[in-house]
Amino acid sequence: MTITEKIVEINRILDGFGDEAIQEEKRPWGSLWGYKPQYLIDAVNQVLKEDGWGYKLITIQTTPLDNGRTTAIAQVEIYIKIGETLVCKGPQFGVSTNYPGDAEKGAITDGIGKGLSLWGIGSKAYRGLLRPTKEPVVEKKEEQQEKPKQVEPAAIEGEVKPPSKAQLVLLKKLASERGVEEVVSVSSKEEADREIKRLISLPVATK
Repeated sequence: MTITEKIVEINRILDGFGDEAIQEEKRPWGSLWGYKPQYLIDAVNQVLKEDGWGYKLITIQTTPLDNGRTTAIAQVEIYIKIGETLVCKGPQFGVSTNYPGDAEKGAITDGIGKGLSLWGIGSKAYRGLLRPTKEPVVEKKEEQQEKPKQVEPAAIEGEVKPPSKAQLVLLKKLASERGVEEVVSVSSKEEADREIKRLISLPVATK
């Protein structure tokens, strides 16, 4: 098979896994749907084999948060063996906020997924086309029996949610590392999300 045919086959395998291969990925600025890392790697290994691809971790940076968690940013390159040549694409940046250790692991796997998408592998997730066929059912009977009903305040149409503390910490760190003297003022989670993505795309300033 050509490399194009192999990529088509990998995506076919990912689609065949169904909902069990899909997860909601929590980020400091929101959520998105992606493939569970093990399913993604299993599909790639099945077609390219373990010696037919790999990744190179270029850098990984961590920022501790006040709640005991850490935000990690990993810079990763993905290479695929075409014939006897290793062809590299990237780098890509992976981001994860979790407890120390898990944050670094999550950032690397996130970077691997994004790097594979440069080849067209699992790219459905990064085009926003990935969704579970069935929405998860949340059981609320027990909670309703134990606690009296509470009337939730009605959501205000057009309400703007302010940026989270994790977003603001990450913005300052990214700006400092990239030599940006002034951090752009953001007033909502959406604005913070856009600014974080913009800063991540900038090169890290050399000391």
